[in-house]
Amino acid sequence: MYWKEVAFYVSLGKEKNYGHAVRVLKEIRTLMKRNKWMDEWNGRYKTFLEEHRRKKLLLRALESIKE
Repeated sequence: MYWKEVAFYVSLGKEKNYGHAVRVLKEIRTLMKRNKWMDEWNGRYKTFLEEHRRKKLLLRALESIKE
C-alpha cells in the first residue's frame, strides 16, 4: 500500500510531490527495519532507484534517506 503511494506521488512529478514520496519511503524503511525486513527493503529500494534513475530532482530529494 505504501509503495503504491510512493509510485503515485513520483508519477505526479514536481519537487513537492517528490518530497511527499520521500517521507513515505522513510516511513516504509522505519517499519521494515523494525520488523527486521531490511533485505527486502534494500532490494525494493534498489529497484525503485533503478526505475527512476533519470529523475534528477527525485534523486536529490532521496539523498536524505541514506543512512
